[in-house]
Amino acid sequence: MMIRLKYLLLICFVLTGCAALLTEQEYRLIDEKVSEKIINTGSIYYMPKSSQVRKIVLIGKGRIKNFDIAVRDEKNQWKPVTRITKAIEFPFEILLSAETDAVKISQRSIVGKGHIDTIQFYTFTNKYE
Repeated sequence: MMIRLKYLLLICFVLTGCAALLTEQEYRLIDEKVSEKIINTGSIYYMPKSSQVRKIVLIGKGRIKNFDIAVRDEKNQWKPVTRITKAIEFPFEILLSAETDAVKISQRSIVGKGHIDTIQFYTFTNKYE
């Protein structure tokens, strides 16, 4: 019985500690100008310098589907993040963790009456800063 109580207390402390860590951080918009470059397979949205990106938000109008999202790494290579197959509405959030300065939206066959206007890049910050 005493061993079970110790494990139960340990689990409670671990869960409480993890919850405290998660609640002390929040998303913060990266305050950099986002530019767009049109390419033959879609668009690239980029910032002047690389940052630790934890979330992107697609801003646009209407509904679209069937496109891929990739981030540029430090070697200038594109790393896939996700494939969107179902219709989305804007704004649309995508969680990720990458050191990057650019996001590429590749059109496999974008379907829908809508378009992406821009992307917002977010990072984590301490809630009390």
